[in-house]
Amino acid sequence: MAKKRITSVLEDAAKDPTVRALAASTAVAGSALAGKLVHDHAERVQRQAQRAYRLAADERPDDGIKRVMAGQLDEAIELLSEVGAADSTEAVHDARKALKRSRAALRLSRHLLGTKLYRAENGALRDAGLGLSDLRDSQALLETLDGVAPPGQFTRLHDALSARATAGAHNGRAAEHQVESVLPELRRARTRVDGWSLKADGGTERLGPGLERIYRRGRRALRAARNDPSVENLHELRKRAKDLWHAAQLLAERRPKRAQTLALRAHRVSDLLGEEHDLAILAQRVAGEPGTLEPAEQGLLRELIERRRKHLRRQGLSCAERLYRRKPRKLRRRLALA
Repeated sequence: MAKKRITSVLEDAAKDPTVRALAASTAVAGSALAGKLVHDHAERVQRQAQRAYRLAADERPDDGIKRVMAGQLDEAIELLSEVGAADSTEAVHDARKALKRSRAALRLSRHLLGTKLYRAENGALRDAGLGLSDLRDSQALLETLDGVAPPGQFTRLHDALSARATAGAHNGRAAEHQVESVLPELRRARTRVDGWSLKADGGTERLGPGLERIYRRGRRALRAARNDPSVENLHELRKRAKDLWHAAQLLAERRPKRAQTLALRAHRVSDLLGEEHDLAILAQRVAGEPGTLEPAEQGLLRELIERRRKHLRRQGLSCAERLYRRKPRKLRRRLALA
């Protein structure tokens, strides 16, 4: 199945207008150069297909999950191997996102993996992610401040956050120190994926229990956040919505319309509650750094933050109610995973 998929990708690449344009534009430079450009482009297309974060319509779930896991770990390893350049913080940030997608794939395929393998691999990736703290904190806070405050206000706080964001973006040594202990473990995890022996019997319905578990956890998180919309409960709901978003992305080609709708709704909840969480962190930072704001400025900023957070909480919980309105088993049937 994998060879058939790659062959199809290469055939499509040969028909790609970009490939044709490359070949035509370099004809004057010689066939060798033209051939190399076409070959390089085809390799990129093939790599993208192999790493695509979705299960192909004709792909067995066990094959697809192994391919997806291998692709996400390869991406994280490549990104972390480049750490030390000026954009180290972005590389670490993107690697953390790849690990989150990997863990969502593990949760969806838990029934294929078996409990023992799932817990071991999930724990390894969780620990790796914890070893990569987000070096973009100051940049994220700066963007959050710009989103809630009118231009030109709170200039001392803005300048302080901007200086820290600039320093963090060029702190390659801090990123390298984090990567030193994490990268070897990710390479071991990648090697283990090749040796996985997953349950191959059945079709996509084998992913049903995993989706149902992800959805149930989200419904529980929604109940907790509805009863007590604390920072912790809302953040937990956001994480569960993000898991559901990634699971729906994986299933998008199997049940296009319904899985894509589910993914869009889950992504919306994650975005709303993510912004709410960023504002909560900004509020904590403001309270801890009174020297960057005058007393009147501090009161005004707190008011702006709380007003925006209230709006986001209301929107986020409303969208989550819609997202999790179905019973888990009914959702599973809608996606043909029963």
